[in-house]
Amino acid sequence: MLTRGNDYLSRIITSQNGKEYDYRNYDGMKKAYVIWILPQVAKKRDGHVNRINSKLENISGSTIERLESYDKSEQIMVSLNKDHDIKEKYEGSDWL
Repeated sequence: MLTRGNDYLSRIITSQNGKEYDYRNYDGMKKAYVIWILPQVAKKRDGHVNRINSKLENISGSTIERLESYDKSEQIMVSLNKDHDIKEKYEGSDWL
């Protein structure tokens, strides 16, 4: 699912080219999101919510980049088992 999500995100971002931004000015690029609701995961994943996004890691030096420059995609995965009981208390994800 993550690989498929990366494909979707890539297509969403590149579809903005010529509309939101062009090769002379990439600052208009908008952040893209993919939200997965997975209704038939394994019972052990029931109620899990995961977020996948980009982060900057300085390997050498201390250059600080603006978050808006590289934070252009995010995936959210909501995992539910087909036997998910909406009356049951799920401490970690009831806020959803």
